[in-house]
Amino acid sequence: MKPFWISICTVCVLIVAGVGFALSGLYNISATVPHLSPTFMFLEAARERSIAHHSKTVELPALDNAELARNGSIHFDETCRKCHGAPGLQQEEFAEGLYPAPPSLETATDELSPAEIFWVIENGLKMTGMPAFGINHEREEIAGMTAFIEALPELDAAGYRQFIDEAKTLYSGEHHHDLGEVSPETSTSDTQGHIDEDEDHHH
Repeated sequence: MKPFWISICTVCVLIVAGVGFALSGLYNISATVPHLSPTFMFLEAARERSIAHHSKTVELPALDNAELARNGSIHFDETCRKCHGAPGLQQEEFAEGLYPAPPSLETATDELSPAEIFWVIENGLKMTGMPAFGINHEREEIAGMTAFIEALPELDAAGYRQFIDEAKTLYSGEHHHDLGEVSPETSTSDTQGHIDEDEDHHH
C-alpha cells in the first residue's frame, strides 16, 4: 500500500477512535479532574493564539485616564473581584470550584496587552467561566475596567480600598451600570407621583 493511502487510513482510524472515545462517556469532564497534560497544553496554546489574533483590531482610548480607571474600578469590584480576587481580598467561595482557576489580575499585565485584556473582558472565553461582558456593558465601561486592571499592580490592599471608596463616592449621585440603585427618597417620590396620577385619572 502506498504511503499516501497508509496516511489516509491512519487519520481515519484516529478520527473514528476519537469520536468513539468521546461518545463512550469515559472522558471525565468533572471540574475536579484536571485535563491531561497534552490536552491542557493544546488548549492553553489555542487560547493564547486566539486572543492575540482577535485582539489585533481593538482600538482603545488613552488608558492613563484617572476618571476612566475610577469608573472601571467600580465594575471590577462588583464583578471581576468575585472570581479573580483583589489586593487584600480573596475570591468568592463559588470561584474556588471553577476550572481552570481564574487567574489573579494583579499580574495580568505581565501576560496580556491592554488590547488583549479588553478583548477577553468584552468577549469572554469558552469553557473557562469567563463571561462576555460586552453583552451588557458599553465599550467605554470595558475600557474603564481595562484601565483599572492596568493600574492594579500598583495598589496594595489599602490603596485598592481607597480607590474603590473614592470612586463610589464620586459616582454615588450619578446613574451607574452597577450602582444604579434608587435611593429611598427618589423611590418614595416616584411612587407617590404615580399614585397621584392614578387618582387624578380615576377622578
